[in-house]
Amino acid sequence: MNVDLAVPAFSYGWGTTYDLVDVVPPVVHPGRADDVLAIHASITTYGLAVDQKRFDVMRALFAEQAEFSGVIASVGPVGPVQGADAITTWMQDYMVVRTDQMRHVLSNIVLTELGDETATAVAYLTLLSSTTEATVLVASAFYRFTLTRHGGAWKFDTVFAGFDKAF
Repeated sequence: MNVDLAVPAFSYGWGTTYDLVDVVPPVVHPGRADDVLAIHASITTYGLAVDQKRFDVMRALFAEQAEFSGVIASVGPVGPVQGADAITTWMQDYMVVRTDQMRHVLSNIVLTELGDETATAVAYLTLLSSTTEATVLVASAFYRFTLTRHGGAWKFDTVFAGFDKAF
């Protein structure tokens, strides 16, 4: 993907309009069910780890030289933050001061590429915030993940988040 972090205008389908997310027909990966499930598990574990402030688990999901970047439609770029330790610290600094309970709901996970050692996947994020008074929708976004096999685990090389609005 050719990622341009200029400020994309919010519009229906803005992720594909600006070549930030790819949507492909589903592909069957014969004999690769373990890899598909492991990649799904990496993606969903990321959300759980952040929400439960398990930054050790989140850190373990990123390759050493990983990069997290993104864009907020009609606002501008997020990051990039480079390196697994820097990503973890960045996320931890944001999350530890929050008094609400965040819920990163990751859905519509689709593998767009699956090689022997690398993979690309996309997913939707529905970000909820709960207090004792209410649960509210905070943000919606798409994620694009590139992953590499490290031993028996699939780790993030890049994470790109495209948020529909600032939050």
